Amino acid sequence: ISLLALGVQTPGTSIAAEKTALPTFSAEELFKRYKPAVVKITLKQQQVPIGTGTGFFVSDDGLLVTNFHVVKNAMRTGSFTAEFTLADGRVLKNFLVGPCRDERGLDLCVLKLAIKPTAWFNPTSYRPAPGETVYVIGHPQGLDFSITNGIVSALREEDISELQISAAISPGNSG
Repeated sequence: ISLLALGVQTPGTSIAAEKTALPTFSAEELFKRYKPAVVKITLKQQQVPIGTGTGFFVSDDGLLVTNFHVVKNAMRTGSFTAEFTLADGRVLKNFLVGPCRDERGLDLCVLKLAIKPTAWFNPTSYRPAPGETVYVIGHPQGLDFSITNGIVSALREEDISELQISAAISPGNSG
């Protein structure tokens, strides 16, 4: 997740789309401020953990975005379930499924959790430039709430807009 490409919204705070309006934070400040917007997703089969992923809130009413491949098995009937661990340690097990895998074949899924998050990412029209620093908060290899950094390597504007980054993203960071 590029914290520069996605504005982050917290109650009473707004990040504008213009480059000049974006505040500058250290990695420590970003992590402390935006960790509550990130969720650890644990996929289980017959109550046994079989994988982890990452999701992030995009609104104050519990809308969560992740990759479709992280939760697709939990949406099938049978022995698969998903648990959502919040930064404060609470675990939620119930979710509603919104749009998943749009017509272009993107690996995205919108879920709804019954919670009002304390922080969320507010997608903006801001486009970072190649060379700008980006940060990723996730759960690489199941290691809870980790942060890594990199740079924007390139912006791809074809059928869809894509942001290529150099930050390390390991299994468990998907989302």
